[in-house]
Amino acid sequence: MKYIQTCSLLLISLCIISFNNYAFAVDNTIERVAITHSGKTRQLHQALTSDNTVIEVSKVVTSQRSTADIIAQTAGVNLNGQGGLFQSYNIRGFSKGRLKTEVNGISIISDRRAGNSLSFIPTSIVDSVYLQKGPNSTLYGTGAMGGVVSLSTIDAPSTVKLSFQPQGSINNNTTDALVRYADDSMSIGLVHRQADKEKAANNTILNSQFEQTYLQASLNKDINDLTVKAFTALSKGRDIGKSSSEFPNETITIYPHDDHWLSQIELSHNEQWLIRLYHHNQDWQSDTKTIEDSHVNRSNITTYQSDTFGTYATYLLDNTQLGIEWIGRRNITIEEKEFNTLDEFQFSNQSVDADEDNVGAYISHQWAHHKFTVNSGVRFDHISISQREQSKSDQFLSFSLDTHYQVNPKTDINFQVANAFRFPSVSELFFSGNTPRGNTQGNELLKPEESLGYQLSVSHQFNNVFKLEAHSYLYYVDNYIERYRINDDLRSFRNTNEVTIKGAELTATWQLSSALSSAIGAQIQSSKDGNNSYVDDAIPNAIKWNINWQGQDFTINNQLNYQFSFNNSGPSEQALDSQVIWNASVAYQLQPNLNVTAALYNITDTLYYGSADEDAAYQPERTINFTVQWMFN
Repeated sequence: MKYIQTCSLLLISLCIISFNNYAFAVDNTIERVAITHSGKTRQLHQALTSDNTVIEVSKVVTSQRSTADIIAQTAGVNLNGQGGLFQSYNIRGFSKGRLKTEVNGISIISDRRAGNSLSFIPTSIVDSVYLQKGPNSTLYGTGAMGGVVSLSTIDAPSTVKLSFQPQGSINNNTTDALVRYADDSMSIGLVHRQADKEKAANNTILNSQFEQTYLQASLNKDINDLTVKAFTALSKGRDIGKSSSEFPNETITIYPHDDHWLSQIELSHNEQWLIRLYHHNQDWQSDTKTIEDSHVNRSNITTYQSDTFGTYATYLLDNTQLGIEWIGRRNITIEEKEFNTLDEFQFSNQSVDADEDNVGAYISHQWAHHKFTVNSGVRFDHISISQREQSKSDQFLSFSLDTHYQVNPKTDINFQVANAFRFPSVSELFFSGNTPRGNTQGNELLKPEESLGYQLSVSHQFNNVFKLEAHSYLYYVDNYIERYRINDDLRSFRNTNEVTIKGAELTATWQLSSALSSAIGAQIQSSKDGNNSYVDDAIPNAIKWNINWQGQDFTINNQLNYQFSFNNSGPSEQALDSQVIWNASVAYQLQPNLNVTAALYNITDTLYYGSADEDAAYQPERTINFTVQWMFN
């Protein structure tokens, strides 16, 4: 009933706002907000949604193995999953398929049960990460229930960069080499990185080794009033270790290859209309060996392939944005082969051979009157998945209302309400077989998740030095899809009772001087189902403190995170002790174009898990990293 009431309210609000656009004179100086999947999306944080963030990778003090390491320094974000290169992320209790993920506007859709990690994009070539939190992300369609993570790898100067990270011995280290050339219209980048196994603070060996080569090229050209953008990237990963607490006594999982090819072309005209076409091919393989009595009992090789095609078009008419998109996935195949202890072939099974289509259209309108600014939107989606003689489809209408009130020049209040949905993934529906976590059985009867979310934000600029922001949020999720154990050897998926996700974030920033700045963020959050039981993926309460000093030649960054003990774990999780994680870096400008950096991660050499996942491995021990970067014209 609350869904119907809220949606009716949103629809009425949309009609009123559209009518009032003619009844009141609209201030022509209002920034036009375009809800798209690239540069226009980035304007959202400048207008209505107060807690959206653009994270500059160069300013983040962390190992930066993957995107998860970068965004986990932000309040409301935590690591998720087991660890290593495939470490995934969690935003406000949402993870896996509940988060929309993009690379330069290309939708990245994965059938990994742990969700996207964007591990195939080296962080050394990422310039920034756009992070959208809050219910208003519903206008991105299915998979954006909990927010949006969007990488940008373009718009950077010509660079040669080399990083070296010794791990205690000369035969246990990480290297990352980047060469990038850029001029006014084009950019070419090449990255090669390699890592050996790491160690935790108690000398436990971590199955975290990998080798990766990445090549990308982009073009940005203005032809009269037409802007043409093109992008392509090829990523080749080899012998990637799956970091897990079951290594090496229970299972050993290696990904022999993890290959991705992305391509895109985009046309736009004076920021009034935009058309984008893209393609993403992914092909990876896992080799999981089950250990009994110190011997390999059996080996399971799983091969995954898929092609994602996308078309997106948007048109801006005054303060109204119109958009339509189609995402088609073809050749989604998952095949497994089983071998016995003597490495003799036993059987093969192709459990998934599916296609998926999602057609969506939306309209959003921005309206302003005196101290009020309102952005309202509605989106319609039709999604279908078919496999052999099986098929599943549904359609969904989502609404969003985002209001902003300027109390005075120093104080702002923002309120959001929106409903959203997530269609079950192909693997949740149809996959049946062995995974690095064990045997998993899909459930063809799963229903789509539906959510209703609220967010209230207040920000106050006390003076030129100090600013405080507070965000509180509440989500109701119906038909929540959770993974559960049928027995010790078998897992499956089911819809559970209504899940309530609620929490708050507080962020304070100081600009103490032109050189010294500081930011501190606090997060609290909980997730429970209708039986008042905790569900997976809640994030621990934490305080995250960053201090930055930037002198004429030196830059010093300190990142100190305190995570409180976590006992609100779900059925597939474990409790966590309180912990302090301290990272720091010092950069020195040798010459105008030459920079050297020394970074120290996990300074206190804390033994800790990156997430509450029951199979999570320890995080690496105290580690030092040296980087040399030369920028040239």
